[in-house]
Amino acid sequence: MSNALYRSPLGAIRLTATDGALVSARFTEEADGPDTDEPVLIEAAAWLDRYFQGRNPGPVPPCAPRGTPFQTAVWNALLSIPYGATVSYEDLAGRIGLDAQHARAIGGAVGKNPLALFYPCHRVVGKTGELTGYAYGPERKKKLLELEQRKGAAMEEQKITITVKSRGERCELSDAELQAWYEQKIAAFFDPKLGMPEIKVEVERTAL
Repeated sequence: MSNALYRSPLGAIRLTATDGALVSARFTEEADGPDTDEPVLIEAAAWLDRYFQGRNPGPVPPCAPRGTPFQTAVWNALLSIPYGATVSYEDLAGRIGLDAQHARAIGGAVGKNPLALFYPCHRVVGKTGELTGYAYGPERKKKLLELEQRKGAAMEEQKITITVKSRGERCELSDAELQAWYEQKIAAFFDPKLGMPEIKVEVERTAL
């Protein structure tokens, strides 16, 4: 078993790994922790760096939380909640094939989630959107959601209309797809006789 202490803007997070997988990530009052060269803990720290920079950190590192089959099913369902979004306990029940009457049991499993942030239990809210209990305090839950939703609002996608004037071709791309377009598509517009065509890029913001 290997441990590391990650110092986040919302407090220290103790990371624990076994057999190459993250098994625990918990906010703690500890001030100091061991340094480690365990690859999965290094990967977990990099994931948290991206998260607290206000970026969607992407897929979680290898994780192996320990719990009952029911708890594990609930924790795995947490991974289906998109960055910047929230769901209710009733909604989460539906994701594992249960009806709304199991919401209380779902809440119990969510409360025992051993992988804070990586398995995003902070994205589960009350039926009317209220911030319900969180093992690490409602104020911390509020700040986590604000971090994600503020970034989500700032990441309004840019619709980029690219017109290749010499060929009369047009395509619309999101901002995130623009670099890939240059890398993968530009050759299709290249004409040996005309050379590279003039490209006009128009940008307009659209809500996600």
